[in-house]
Amino acid sequence: KRSGIREIILCKANRKDIGEIKKSYIGDIRIHYVENAEEILKIALLKEKVRKPREFKLEDKTVDQR
Repeated sequence: KRSGIREIILCKANRKDIGEIKKSYIGDIRIHYVENAEEILKIALLKEKVRKPREFKLEDKTVDQR
């Protein structure tokens, strides 16, 4: 929530756990409960582009094996 996330996709089995969190902590976050990968793709892959996409970079932590 602090980082600006407004939507979350979770497994349907986690619904009961989210129900235990105070509503004030969740706020206006929209939670999608899914049962399979097809449902995830329908939610996550949008035709329109986001206004301010975030860039994620992974550090290369390859160990030199010499």
